[in-house]
Amino acid sequence: MASASSLLLRKQLNDLNKNGTEGFSAGLIDDDNIFRWQVLIMGPAETIYDGGCFKAVLEFPQDYPNRPPKMQFITDMWHPNISPTGNVCISILHEPGEDRFGYERPEERWLPVHTVETIIMSVISMLAEPNPDSPANVDAARSLSKNVTIELEDADASFGAEITDDLPWGNISESIPKLACLDIAPPPLKGVFFALADRGICNFVDKVLSIQKANYLGAIIVNTESDYVFPMGSGKNVNITIPAIMVGHTSGLNIRQHYLYDKQFLAQMTPNPGTSIENYLVPLLITLSLAFLGIIIFLGVRVLRNCLRQSKNRLSRDILNKLPEIRFSEDYQNLYDTCAICLEDYAIGDKLRVLPCHHAYHSKCVDRWLLRRQRSCPVCKYRIHRAHDEQDSDADGPQQTTGEGSSGGGTATAEQPEGALVATPSRSRGGGQGRPELAASLDYETADAENDTAPLLSNSAPVASWLSGGQLPQQGGTWLGYGERDFSTFYSCFC
Repeated sequence: MASASSLLLRKQLNDLNKNGTEGFSAGLIDDDNIFRWQVLIMGPAETIYDGGCFKAVLEFPQDYPNRPPKMQFITDMWHPNISPTGNVCISILHEPGEDRFGYERPEERWLPVHTVETIIMSVISMLAEPNPDSPANVDAARSLSKNVTIELEDADASFGAEITDDLPWGNISESIPKLACLDIAPPPLKGVFFALADRGICNFVDKVLSIQKANYLGAIIVNTESDYVFPMGSGKNVNITIPAIMVGHTSGLNIRQHYLYDKQFLAQMTPNPGTSIENYLVPLLITLSLAFLGIIIFLGVRVLRNCLRQSKNRLSRDILNKLPEIRFSEDYQNLYDTCAICLEDYAIGDKLRVLPCHHAYHSKCVDRWLLRRQRSCPVCKYRIHRAHDEQDSDADGPQQTTGEGSSGGGTATAEQPEGALVATPSRSRGGGQGRPELAASLDYETADAENDTAPLLSNSAPVASWLSGGQLPQQGGTWLGYGERDFSTFYSCFC
């Protein structure tokens, strides 16, 4: 009749086969003996055991699970918690109860709730994270306590196998002879070995080919002349299947003194990140993108500031519409002759825009100037101010006109709003009657005529003056303005 221990072990074996396992497999060595198992463990990733398969034996006591099994590796293992004979030293396999030395707590030792799966998973974790403070292999613990990681500058060969991240860890041994130009001795021990050979006499291909024939898994060529390293080239087509690198003179001496296999150090060939173009291209693209973005922002801010500054210098459409516009006729031939913008002579019927400084231009020419460029006269630079709107809005109320006969040099007077322009007669220096001249000039900033510095019209032609009050022209006069007749002119003729 089967015991309770054998039934429990049979159930755990069936569960492992049914559910599957990751990182190990287990089975019976002898189908008739349920208390003796064989285990195959895969080396944990990113450790010196990565890529290896390690065999072990589990032997269970008759009173399992009250007492723990014993585990022994058949494969040679170099680990602080595995004895040189392969016995595994781990807390979960220690007898239950108190530790007489006081190193382990009772809950860390064996408990009947543990199974075969939990035992093997604990061993895999031990391989990945050894404990050198409680060693079963003192030499391995010492080497682990001195464990250091160094990186040596090297250059990959242009021939041979590509260096990838999945290359195994291995030991380094010197080639015999050191130049490796002819057949060399095989590795001193079983396992993964890299050969260290000196540069010289023969070419690089012959050296690496000799190392490959000796069953080494990689070649390290030392540049004995300097610390300069460069990619080793091949001038002929040969079948080389192992990776090869070059190291400098100082690195070669360092390896020989400290990191050969008898010093219990392992080495691994890894891809050189400095040879990847992405390491230079990505930072370059980021830098260029940031620089381009900065230029775009700078130009955008500058354009915006220019637009704001220019918009302040332009004349608004509302103010432009209040400036007088006339049709050129014979009455103005002595006053205006040529547009200073397009340099064309005025023709009868042309629309002219008259500015507060009394300069006139083609409407189509000066309107574009005032709206798009600046709010000043193109010739005299007289600036048109916004005060013109305020003056127009304040001008209201009736006007009264009194006059005398023209034969006596009559004058026309009217009650005008403040800031209006009127024409008054004047006499020549000889005592005769002179032509009318401008009494005041419109100032868009103030109604005070004394502050107006705009140039006056010539006295050789009838003088136009603007009235803010919207007076209509006297009979016989010339009206300057829009259809609404917001502006009017007055002049008198003297014999």
